[in-house]
Amino acid sequence: MNRILMTRVEAIKSYWAGRPLKEVAAEFNIHPVTLRRWARWYEKIAKGNYNNELFLKPWNRPSRVVEQKVVSIKENNPALTLEKARQILEKEGIVISLKGISYIWQRYNLVKRKINDLFSPFGVATAETKWVLEYLRNSIHRWDDKNSLKMAARIINNLPSCSADYEEILQAIPDRFLSTKRRLEKLYTYFLKIPMPKFYKQIKKIREELEKKNLYYSSIIAGLIEVLALHYMRTPAQEIELISVLKKRKGKLYDPLLEFALTVHQGMAHAQLLQVEEAYRCAQQCRRVLRLYPTSSVLESFGNLMTFLTEYKKALSFHQLALEKELTEEARKRLLIKIALGFVSTGEYRKAHKIFTSALKIKEQEKYFDIYSIIQGQLFFGLGNLEKAKYFLIQGLEKSQKEHYRNSLFAATLCLASSMAALGKIHEAKGLLKKYLPLFQKYHMNWEIKIIDFIAHQTPPEKKIRKLPQFYLFYLLGRARRKRKAQDLKCAFLFAKKKGLLGFFHRCIVFFPEIIATLFEKNMVKYLPRTIINFPIFNKELLTYSINFLGKPIIIRKNKCLNVILSPKELGLLGFICEKCCSPGAFSLVEEIYANFWPRSSKPAERLTHLLVQLRHKLKIPSHLLFITWAYGEKRIVNRGIYFITDYQDFRSLIVQAKVLQRAGEWGFARKEYLRAFKLFRGEPFKKNFDNWSVDMRFKILSQFETEAINFAKSCLEHGNKNDARKILQKVLKIIPDSEEAKSLSDSLIV
Repeated sequence: MNRILMTRVEAIKSYWAGRPLKEVAAEFNIHPVTLRRWARWYEKIAKGNYNNELFLKPWNRPSRVVEQKVVSIKENNPALTLEKARQILEKEGIVISLKGISYIWQRYNLVKRKINDLFSPFGVATAETKWVLEYLRNSIHRWDDKNSLKMAARIINNLPSCSADYEEILQAIPDRFLSTKRRLEKLYTYFLKIPMPKFYKQIKKIREELEKKNLYYSSIIAGLIEVLALHYMRTPAQEIELISVLKKRKGKLYDPLLEFALTVHQGMAHAQLLQVEEAYRCAQQCRRVLRLYPTSSVLESFGNLMTFLTEYKKALSFHQLALEKELTEEARKRLLIKIALGFVSTGEYRKAHKIFTSALKIKEQEKYFDIYSIIQGQLFFGLGNLEKAKYFLIQGLEKSQKEHYRNSLFAATLCLASSMAALGKIHEAKGLLKKYLPLFQKYHMNWEIKIIDFIAHQTPPEKKIRKLPQFYLFYLLGRARRKRKAQDLKCAFLFAKKKGLLGFFHRCIVFFPEIIATLFEKNMVKYLPRTIINFPIFNKELLTYSINFLGKPIIIRKNKCLNVILSPKELGLLGFICEKCCSPGAFSLVEEIYANFWPRSSKPAERLTHLLVQLRHKLKIPSHLLFITWAYGEKRIVNRGIYFITDYQDFRSLIVQAKVLQRAGEWGFARKEYLRAFKLFRGEPFKKNFDNWSVDMRFKILSQFETEAINFAKSCLEHGNKNDARKILQKVLKIIPDSEEAKSLSDSLIV
């Protein structure tokens, strides 16, 4: 049928191009009369003279009036059966077979909806509708005025249903010309392409409009998409309320896939609200549909439900099955992200890393980039690379979407806190989690609050929520912390492995080093991978330095401040090492150091060796942890066991968190993060340094400080807070006296 359709379209295009009728007919092997009939039919459509019949329908098909009657009784009563519909029609004098009714309902997408997309309002286009849509696709370039658009809308509004393959046609027509059902289909093409709050507002309006027109079946489909929008915005209470309304509206309609879609989201919403019994009951109901419809869409949705129940091992298996059946590139990319998350959650870091390096690449402008980055952050934490973990977590936060920023903020913050705890800064890590408690309480994010309570306050989870694997793991960890028995930690480890929670287990255990201290004595470290054991919190041989450059240098070694004075060259080299070789295993080429610090020296190697020895002596760094070596024909400076943390890294992290909160409309929380970030500046960094690297770094840091401070001051003025704006601008002028923009803005406040 596709071949016939394309033959018709190509033949008419050739004929309209001015070629003789007989020549075109001979080329496409069709009769000239047939070609003339096709051309007349398309010309009628072009002029709008189609008398409500959009195609040459078969001789035995009912009239359009009868079709509309058959459709309307189903729309008004979604649970209507074929037999009941036939009886109603007979009473009105319309005689039609059950097969005829069923075929009409199928063409109007009222039964046997797509099984590969549970939420799609699109139907499967028949040959006749494809002919019309192909005509519109080939005519779209000529829609240059209002009348053309109205004509196209009149044609498409009268179709039984549209097809997802022709979304560009719907997008080319303004909403005011489209029917409500066509607007529903058009809006679905913009899912995840426009801000979710805007999408939600529009889909809700369409659902209510369909209900007013008594198009209840279509309103249920619109409501299903509305549920999806609420799910992405993480508003579970509203989600459950709407699902309840839709199930009542559906009544006794037998549609297993529709019931499955609603129940899956009901289960995920209950899980978010920690209504455990209801969530597992929904999962049990959904499991029955898996046997009947093991499609990619169904398997993926059930895997999502298992993720919300923290049954990550089961979720991973369902997502892998879904990937085997999925063909579209977009869906495969989405599933690969979920599978990567599954491997990170189960502690199979190498498999997750393989996905990111070989199968999955998402660019900064693409969908899912924020989730993609945060998962990579969790992955590198498991691989023991805390610097890369922090980089990806901050990147994910920076690009997080407004509609689900709260979940991105929590996931990234929890992993950032775990990274801080891994470095031995447990107090600061717990403080990082605690400061967001008011925000999560504001949005009733009970799940996240319970996790923070356990980690920061050691509050054991209530018995009623321990059925969720994640919280039962907390219970086991709490017991191990209290009793300090190796057997208790072994139970926690085995349970985490069974449920696919090893990744989460690794990110939590760093908050309880006292448990692991007992196990080191009893040779029980086999329950943790070497990458985790080598974190400074567990491995006391590793050194951690906190270097505060944003002002007069302050150097802290193992939580003790060193009373040392570094020369400008020593400070510059230390800054370079902190930037380029900040974690164990990192290295930098020595040639880069020569070019930055001794570009015109005849003996840069001797100068570097001497400077490095002095620096190691002053900072009490063992020579085997920071040294120069040859590798692959290149001379390198290598870090073998030191974590360097700088206040500039903290500044960048706080600024990103502040911007995320500001973008989401949470100015009160954003203001606090901005003030924390600016407080880190105590003066001009690398003030007495004049080597190339230090000069460039000083300019970079001060430029960022000036830009962010001025933007903050402007935001303060928008919120009527002149006091904070004045203080920050004064601080900028104190550190950067020649800042013209800061001076101008400060003068305007005085006036």
